[in-house]
Amino acid sequence: MDNSSKQSRPLGEAQQPRTPLLEWTFAILGGLIVSGLILYNIFDAWKDNGSAPEIQIQADSPIRQTRGFLIPIKALNQGGSSAAGVVIEGVLRDGDKDVETSQVTFDYVPAHSTKEGGLFFSRNPQSLELEIRALGYQEP
Repeated sequence: MDNSSKQSRPLGEAQQPRTPLLEWTFAILGGLIVSGLILYNIFDAWKDNGSAPEIQIQADSPIRQTRGFLIPIKALNQGGSSAAGVVIEGVLRDGDKDVETSQVTFDYVPAHSTKEGGLFFSRNPQSLELEIRALGYQEP
């Protein structure tokens, strides 16, 4: 046998296997998903830039406790900016007369988020009129 008829490769050089089509498909799909998420975050940050916090309060049913009543609340910030030191006030009224007041302060309510807390009352809120509102906030 003659060794000169065989083609030889230099030592250390191996034949490169071809990348399968399925691998290319998933690589492109992954790149598109990552690019889409980046663009979405940029757009979301751009459209809400500068809008003030918009705090809305939701109250749940009163919970009877040993020394009174608890009203669970949720503070929803639907605005584009965060709010710090958000003060929530609940007032129990009997007609035009304020019977009892309770307050809670949320240290920080980020934009597009919800924080939960509660207001304590000694009187039964179900027998009176309850008004809950946000009193104010600070810039974080």
